[in-house]
Amino acid sequence: MRPSISMPGPVRRAACAVRMNVDSGGSSFCACATAGAAAARSSRVARIWMDRTAEPEEHFTVVPAGPGACVRGICDAVAEPVSHLPAEASAPVTPMLRQYHEAKAQARDALLFFRLGDFYELFYDDARLAAQLLGITLTSRAKGEDRVPMAGVPHHAARGYIARLVAAGHKVAICDQMEVPGPGKQLVRREIVRLVTPGTLVDEEALEAREPLWLAAVAVAEESAAVALLEASTGELRALPVGSAQEALDELARVRPREVLVGDERLSEAVRRASGAVRVEARAFRDAQGAEQLLKRHLGVATLDGFGLRDALCIEAAAEALAYLQETQRSAAKHVVRVAVEQPARHLWIDPSAAQNLELFHGPDGRRGGTLLSVVDRTLTAAGGRLVARWLASPLLDLAEIRARQDAVEELSQAAVLREEIAERLRRVL
Repeated sequence: MRPSISMPGPVRRAACAVRMNVDSGGSSFCACATAGAAAARSSRVARIWMDRTAEPEEHFTVVPAGPGACVRGICDAVAEPVSHLPAEASAPVTPMLRQYHEAKAQARDALLFFRLGDFYELFYDDARLAAQLLGITLTSRAKGEDRVPMAGVPHHAARGYIARLVAAGHKVAICDQMEVPGPGKQLVRREIVRLVTPGTLVDEEALEAREPLWLAAVAVAEESAAVALLEASTGELRALPVGSAQEALDELARVRPREVLVGDERLSEAVRRASGAVRVEARAFRDAQGAEQLLKRHLGVATLDGFGLRDALCIEAAAEALAYLQETQRSAAKHVVRVAVEQPARHLWIDPSAAQNLELFHGPDGRRGGTLLSVVDRTLTAAGGRLVARWLASPLLDLAEIRARQDAVEELSQAAVLREEIAERLRRVL
C-alpha cells in the first residue's frame, strides 16, 4: 500500500499539477510528492493558504453597501473607472497592506492617499491612474510575482496634487496616521479622516474666492424634481421649489455646479450634459421622513416651516446635500446654520447661452477679465463679490424690491464718511 501524505488543499492541487507534467515512465508519485513539498515550502499558493488559515475573512469579507456593494478591495466605481483590487492583490500581503485593503474598502470609488511616514502612497490601479494624471513616478513594492504598483507624493505638498485630481473629477480619500509611530516595525493606527470631492473642496488654496463652488443634489419622483445647492466652504444651503425634470436641468445649467448628486440613475447623463459638472453620482436618497429628521436635528428646530421647507422633494434634496458634506468632511458641518428657499418667480431667468454671448461672467477664453461682472464688481470681500455675481445672474422682477435696493445704494452713495468707515472695516475681513 502506498503511504498517505496529508497536504493542504491548495498545496495538493499544486503538487498534482506538477505530477501531470512528469514523465509517466518514472516514479510519478515521488515526483508529485517532491513537487508538493517544494510547493509547500516556497510557492505562493502555500503562503496564501497559510494566510487564509490564520485570517479566514481577510480576502473575502463582504461589505454591505447597497448599490455598488464591495467585496473587500473590489468595488464598482461610481464615477471614475478605478478597479480597486487588480490581479496583483491575490499575492500575499503584509499587515500594512491588509490595513490598506481595509481602508480601500471604506473609500470605495475614491483614490486612497495612504499615509506612510512623510509620504502619501497610492497602490494598485490608484497608483497607475495618479501617476498618469500627476506625472509622478510609478514604482513598486516588492518584486516579481509579489509586485505591488505604487506611487507617492510628499505629505507637505499633497494639497496641490489632491486639487489636481479633484479638478479632473475624481474623489480622493485621505487616510492619515492617528498615532505617533513607535520604535521598531509596529503597525500604527490609520483612519480615513476626510474625503475630498469636486463639490466639497474647502481648501482655500484651491478655491477661487469670488466664485461659488456648488454641490447640487437633485431629488426625483416620477415627473417631478427638486434641486438643492450647497456651498461647502461658506455653509450656504439653498433649496429650489419642486418643478419638472427639465426645469431642474435648466437650473443646473444656470448654476453650473462642480458636482451633482442625483436620486435617479436614468437622469445621470442628462444632468452631466446640462450642468457641465466634473462629477455626477447616482445614489439612493433618504425618504422624506428620514430627510426631515436629519435637517431638524442638524438645525436644532422642531419644524422646518420657519425656513419655508414644506415640500418633501425639497427636503430630500437639501438633506442629501448636507449629509454628503458631513460624510465627506467627517464632521457635523456646523457652519451650515440655515436653509434658504429660493423663489424663482421673483427673479429673471437668464439663459446660459445668452449669459455667455453677452459675456456677463466669462469671456470667450473662460476668464473673468473684460466681462460685465469685472466692470461693476468693486466689492472688498469675496462674499460681496459672490453676492454681486448672484444679483447679476438673477435680476429682481418685483418693483418694490428693486426700489428698496436702489434706495439703499442711494443712501450709501450720499454718505461718503460712513461709506469709508464701512469699507475700512470690510478690508479686514478675510
